[in-house]
Amino acid sequence: MTNRQRLILHSALNKIKQMRDNLISKTAAFIGHQHCYFCHQTSGLLTCQYCEKDLLNGPQSNIFLTHYWMHSTRVNLLNNPKINKHLLTPNYANLIVLSEYKWPVDKLILDLKFAQKVYCAHIITDWFIKRVHPLCLESIEALVPIPLSHLRYMRRQYNQAQILADLLGQHFSIPVINPLARVRHTQAQAKLNPEQRQSNLKDAFACVDELPYQHLALIDDVITTGATINQACSALQAKQADLQITVITMAISLTSDAKT
Repeated sequence: MTNRQRLILHSALNKIKQMRDNLISKTAAFIGHQHCYFCHQTSGLLTCQYCEKDLLNGPQSNIFLTHYWMHSTRVNLLNNPKINKHLLTPNYANLIVLSEYKWPVDKLILDLKFAQKVYCAHIITDWFIKRVHPLCLESIEALVPIPLSHLRYMRRQYNQAQILADLLGQHFSIPVINPLARVRHTQAQAKLNPEQRQSNLKDAFACVDELPYQHLALIDDVITTGATINQACSALQAKQADLQITVITMAISLTSDAKT
């Protein structure tokens, strides 16, 4: 099989996965929930109003975003030295993150990824939507989820980044595209140090479609050092060198030993 044929195959598989993940997300939205995810009290909502108020606004909240942050320079965590020092030199211009990778967002992400609780994606994206000002996203032309390898996708049965992107795209009326393919299966990043993370992901992504865009947003659940994001950015920028990239994640881990 030639390299071109491989890229065409990856592009076709991406479209199939996207349709499947979109169906899974919509199905999860219709599943009836009689109890709050956090306090387990009777509730017609995934999180009751009391838990949501306490978790988003309480004194122990780890949420970064507030609905008052209207300007990208304030939302962009790359401008925050305390955050930026944990990241590898970024290949992207902006970083927008809902929360530090701590309770309750860490539990939501772990349950989404490893416990088949797809409805957790609805909770996290609902919080993101409530906290980010739409002006921060107004120049973004399309959302690009970070892809899983085919092997990891078969094990998990869905790509959590795809589901997060679909939910955000539906709300903000931004199209979701899949130009990235994970062309090489890689070791899980969680137990690797920053240097190992970079080496592990080298040449793991390829851009399999044309990019008639000036500004894209990469979507993922968690960012730690940014090694995965950087490699994905490199693949996109190899196709279009002057592409502006914003990264949107639901959480950032400021410790390399956290389970993500």
